[in-house]
Amino acid sequence: MYISKILPVALILATSALAQAAPLIGINVDASGDSVTDTRFVLSSSYVDAITSAGGIPLLLPPALNPDAVARYAELCDGFLFTGGRDINPSRYGNEMSTYTKLVNPRRENFDFALIDAVLAAKKPILGICLGSQELNVALGGSMIQDLPTETSSTVAHKPGNVENYAHFVEVTTGTKLQDITGTTTLQVNSSHHQACDRLGSGVLVMARAPDGIVESFQVENQPFAMGVQWHPEHLTTAPEHLAVYEALVKAAEKK
Repeated sequence: MYISKILPVALILATSALAQAAPLIGINVDASGDSVTDTRFVLSSSYVDAITSAGGIPLLLPPALNPDAVARYAELCDGFLFTGGRDINPSRYGNEMSTYTKLVNPRRENFDFALIDAVLAAKKPILGICLGSQELNVALGGSMIQDLPTETSSTVAHKPGNVENYAHFVEVTTGTKLQDITGTTTLQVNSSHHQACDRLGSGVLVMARAPDGIVESFQVENQPFAMGVQWHPEHLTTAPEHLAVYEALVKAAEKK
């Protein structure tokens, strides 16, 4: 009799705790080396710490060669963070490779694009950081400026070399999701990229630009939460407006 009364109560408590659990945020990892099989997987702890500080549970997603892994990852996680790294192979957007382009490991690149497609199809929340934002744009049919110093006349310090320091300001478009998230139309950011979005992909709407007009943030239409930022807010989370970018991802991923 005693046990029969306890079990329903325990089940209710367990169900309640599960409903209130922090969302699981899948984070892709980088792969060192130039081949598919001889690689090491690495990730800056700053991404993990940013997701944790924002209230999410980080889960690292290695680029497994089993194609079923992508579908399983997309099903398992509540939201996704795509991280920074080297450059996308320009063949993906129909360009010849510049001498300044330094390719990301092909195993990671193939995995990233497959996972982005799966996440968009599932309409789950997705945030792209630096390379991650570029991948999101290219996955939607966009293209890249392969080297800002040699292909533009910009004098903005897009790659000063220290992501823990502010580099320049961006102008946030009024009425965009980014303004809602950060609470401002002028945002000071760090910067560590020599490439940037050129042609915008299908449904990509610009949310912020640098003073030279370079796209610094965008959102994707017809998705509940899909956005990219060109800077690295995970290194600036002591500032509420930058932590808010990660908090927005976690909030969007919360199970209703």
